[in-house]
Amino acid sequence: MTEHGENLVTTASAYVFGDYTLDLVRGALLKDGAEIKLRPQSHEVLVYLLQRPGKLVSRDELVRAIWGQTVVTDDSVTHCVIDIRKAIGDKSQKMIRTIPKRGYIFDLDVAIQGEGHALDQVSGEAPDTKSRDKGVRRLAPALVVLLLAAAAWWQADRLASRPIESGNDIARAPANTIAVLPFVDMSAEQDQGYFAQGVSEEVIHLLAQTPDLLVIARTSSFSFGENPPDIATVAKTLNVAHVLEGSVRKTEDRVRVTAQLVDAATSAHVWSHVYERDLGDMMKIQTDIARSVAAQLQATLTAGGTRLAGMEHNPKAYESYLRANFFFNRRAPGDLARARDYYQQAIDMDPGFARAWAGLAGAYWVLTAGEGEIPFEQGMKMLRQAADRSLALDPDLVEGHLRARAYWWAMGDDEAARRHLDAASAIDPNNELLLGILAGNYAWDGEMQQAVELQRKLVRRDPLAAAHRHNLASFLLTAGRLEEASSEYTRARELNPSESYDLEFSTIAILQGRLDEALLMVESWPEGPDRQQALSMIYQGLGQDAAAGAEFEKLARHPDAVTAVRLAEISAYRGDVDGAFEWLSTVAGPAYRSDERSSPGMQALDRIHQSAFLFALRDDPRWATLPGEPPRS
Repeated sequence: MTEHGENLVTTASAYVFGDYTLDLVRGALLKDGAEIKLRPQSHEVLVYLLQRPGKLVSRDELVRAIWGQTVVTDDSVTHCVIDIRKAIGDKSQKMIRTIPKRGYIFDLDVAIQGEGHALDQVSGEAPDTKSRDKGVRRLAPALVVLLLAAAAWWQADRLASRPIESGNDIARAPANTIAVLPFVDMSAEQDQGYFAQGVSEEVIHLLAQTPDLLVIARTSSFSFGENPPDIATVAKTLNVAHVLEGSVRKTEDRVRVTAQLVDAATSAHVWSHVYERDLGDMMKIQTDIARSVAAQLQATLTAGGTRLAGMEHNPKAYESYLRANFFFNRRAPGDLARARDYYQQAIDMDPGFARAWAGLAGAYWVLTAGEGEIPFEQGMKMLRQAADRSLALDPDLVEGHLRARAYWWAMGDDEAARRHLDAASAIDPNNELLLGILAGNYAWDGEMQQAVELQRKLVRRDPLAAAHRHNLASFLLTAGRLEEASSEYTRARELNPSESYDLEFSTIAILQGRLDEALLMVESWPEGPDRQQALSMIYQGLGQDAAAGAEFEKLARHPDAVTAVRLAEISAYRGDVDGAFEWLSTVAGPAYRSDERSSPGMQALDRIHQSAFLFALRDDPRWATLPGEPPRS
């Protein structure tokens, strides 16, 4: 619905703008006949903008039209716009212009193809995007994708669109469980949100290093937005017995922090305190809060949980560090570059600030290996320098070891990467980034029970992060635990409705022998490798050998590395083990470097090691001879 209460509807079959065509029948974005990947939610946002060329569309209008009554984070629209801009090469933001604090304008001529070319205005409620795009196939990015822990971490802050209830009674949550809500900014100008959130994050960091406590990760604790529901609802959703909330008022070089620990079952205040001190005492305040909360929960902070108090830094440098963390976690357009600059600013003011060096290393890692904004060699060099400096200043800094591990992993030095991973494990075995990396390693090696156990531990600490649920579902699927996998994919979809997981659910149906049901899912998919592979398996299972063979042959006409794995999966499904290994032997093994993760060879290797169809082949001696085995670290 527009801001004037009018809807724009069309029976167009396609929109043409510049060199691009958005085909509504196929549900595909095309350039010169080649399809460009676009997430389903981003597709819907693009359709909405193309229907209103030259008109200002507010963020609220997009949320109402695309998500309806679903509660989403403010970043949901931002991520979709970024996704669209990347797809159409709009780096300069000239096609989709951002109007600060107002919304977006699609600033390009749009030609309409199909019947009913005119855009008719009608009154009524906002259009149902699901029925409007009935012909659009919602496809997940790949049939079975290996979400290694490093990649999962980049995505971990893209939070759930809406929380799901755990179904647990608050009274049954263990007494040693706690969630820390983002502290409220009480400054007169309301411009210290980054500082208030930073205080909460530091308290989480301190408490999480205490083995006797289970502390919910920031991505879940912070997912409720600026106006969280009542404490009982928060506690039930996160399955915790206690909630810590508070506020921060900062004026020049003074700070006032209020903190209170609430028993979720009774809503009683277990502990509260008000701190009024100089800004330079912030680390002591945070340590005191964590120590007091731990004591109330009958736990004692470990050495790692009291380390901040001994790290005295320039107050302005610490403020820049908190600002950098805010941007690093938010990930709006340009935020990673801002985070890098603020980490560097903190270092310039305080060269001995080890955590700022580690944060800088993290920013270089994502900007290079995740976003590709910095050339690989240059970015890796800066990453190593920052990580090495952080560890020279503080050898017990977990983040420093994990960033150093990322460098050596990307360089292919398994031994060096393992040394840093082991060091991080010895210091803080419950670190979330560490848990994700280890789970991914176990999954790669086919040790699925260990992978699932670690991933469940991570999900327990961060229950509203869709990426963690997705990884857990993928590990369960690979292991053949199909009912559990289906349940976790369902939860991941509830957390992130923009992903349908059609391919994953169809895979489960095929493996369970629910072939008629799988056929109904697949028949409406657009022509392409996903459809050809699924139909070949389904027809084979239904005894329609000729149809199965025809789909197999269509797929085999495009013999790239990923297609070879698809053909191996079909062969394995048929029981043709020799044929499966024959296809797998054609997959070239590139050097395992992060700058090549998007290459077909790397995608093929990822698929091999996460394939539910190929998992049973791991006991065959030929599995160990597959080319391109990357390092495990």
